[in-house]
Amino acid sequence: MENSEIQLTPFDISSFERIYQKSRNEFFNNIFSAFLAKPLTDKTEHLLYIVQKKLSGNLMEEDEQKTFIEWEKDSELDFISVNITYYEKEINRLEDKQMEMLMDGFPDAKTMQELESNLKNHELYKRKFLEVKNGDFYGQNNEIENPTNKPTKYEKIIWKGTPSVFGYLFHELIAKGFIEPPLHNGEINYTKCARLCLKYFDIKTTEGTLINMINPEKCNLSETKKAKFTIPEINDLS
Repeated sequence: MENSEIQLTPFDISSFERIYQKSRNEFFNNIFSAFLAKPLTDKTEHLLYIVQKKLSGNLMEEDEQKTFIEWEKDSELDFISVNITYYEKEINRLEDKQMEMLMDGFPDAKTMQELESNLKNHELYKRKFLEVKNGDFYGQNNEIENPTNKPTKYEKIIWKGTPSVFGYLFHELIAKGFIEPPLHNGEINYTKCARLCLKYFDIKTTEGTLINMINPEKCNLSETKKAKFTIPEINDLS
């Protein structure tokens, strides 16, 4: 199967800065193009005059400076939101493709590795744009790999039970209405469930095993052990 996925630069803060500034400039140029492509109102004509005045390096009145700062802030937030939406869509598309390949059976290992690499990069860039949106361009929590290639560390919730118990309980919570799982074509996306669980829980298992444990048709927890858990329907607790 031919791999046509977008290849991103391996993440570090310097590569993110380059991509951020390049795409930001393109975004602002598109705003100017939109201004010029349609009739200007008094408000947009005045705003365009102020922006051009700023970019030309001319002195600005205090009210003009305030207007420019407010416009730039709003446009920056729009730019960030557009990128967050883009990476969210790409992540969903890559996950759907992974699922399709797994369902087809015996997927090509190299293609799956490339998909996984792209997926991780897109997740990193999305999270970085979320940090920027929250006013943290350089990642104060230092969770994302830095220019010195310091290993990324995440604090996770430690699961002390077996993977089969976790998978069984997780699906029971879904079945009883306590958890709304990610879906793929209307069905529970066990791959995405497992990936999200491993992201936030420290479970001594592999992604492939956890996918099977969350799936009730493949979970190997014995019926005797399952019977020890009783979870009511969510409506019974309302």
